Amino acid sequence: MGLFSTSTWTVLAIKEYFERRIDDVSTAINQRFIDNQREVDKALAAAKSETGQALAASKEAIAKAEEKQDQYNASHNDLIRKAENLAALTMPRQEIEARVSSIREHTDETVTRIRSDVEQLRIGESRMGGGSDAAARARTQQNWLIALIIGVAFSLFGAVLSIIGMLATLAYFLLK
Repeated sequence: MGLFSTSTWTVLAIKEYFERRIDDVSTAINQRFIDNQREVDKALAAAKSETGQALAASKEAIAKAEEKQDQYNASHNDLIRKAENLAALTMPRQEIEARVSSIREHTDETVTRIRSDVEQLRIGESRMGGGSDAAARARTQQNWLIALIIGVAFSLFGAVLSIIGMLATLAYFLLK
């Protein structure tokens, strides 16, 4: 006899058969729901753990970045202070040029005045007839004039070297 033979199937048998099938399907669906719920819980727990780890790593990275920024700021501030200190020790180029120009003018005026005085002394001694004595004094005066000119030239040369030294020091600290 087959599954659908009329002699074995009664209304009560069909009812029991369908109730059993419904219970089996219900049990399978409940089991599938429970299994899915477990998987979702596991996935949520893993996501929570990974999120916590990512957050901790992010906090650590932020702390390191802040530390590096603080170090950079400190070194940058040191560089600015060095430049400000160096700027306080140096003189602007225009001021140096003005001072050198002023020294040149003063030196030129002094040399011109000394030459004029020497010339007047020569003329005066020639008139007085001092002869060799006047010539010796003129040579002595001329030697003093040459020594003065050389001294002024060395002073100017020293001032220029000082300026160059200051500029070199400034360049050294700015490039350091």
